[in-house]
Amino acid sequence: MNHHPWVLVVALASSFLLVSCGKTSEQKQVENDLNKRIMQMHDSGMVKMRQARDLSSQIDSAMILTDSLMAGHPKEAAGYSKNDLQVAKQKLAAAQNAMEAWMSKHKPYDVEMSHDQAMADLNREAQELAQVSAQFDTAMVDVTSTIENHRKFAAELLAKKPGKKGGR
Repeated sequence: MNHHPWVLVVALASSFLLVSCGKTSEQKQVENDLNKRIMQMHDSGMVKMRQARDLSSQIDSAMILTDSLMAGHPKEAAGYSKNDLQVAKQKLAAAQNAMEAWMSKHKPYDVEMSHDQAMADLNREAQELAQVSAQFDTAMVDVTSTIENHRKFAAELLAKKPGKKGGR
């Protein structure tokens, strides 16, 4: 009879450990949902990577056109530069590098990990991807605006070209 309370304590402690080690179905669902959200964010990031490559090519074309216009119309293009295009391209490259850095350190979700650790890792990943996404969004808005400004400059400069209708 003296050993009976110890058996009860050991049994309770063992059952507590078993319950605390396993995840509830709600915890598993929360982790799974967050992991799916991260994968959706990743997929969106990959779309933005492709869009960034396309925009980068457009920047290259705009730089070539700007160089050509500046060389062909030095007087009209005096004071004009392509520096803003170079800055825009750097912003895109920084966003692409941030996505690549995230992908290189990303570790797939481990269902065996404790709930607290899984949530900490998943929340960190989601936050990092949200920052990368915001960086892409800002860069893309800036790049699109910059490219459009250079297109307007080219159109205006070519419209002023002697011999053209509406020219000098």
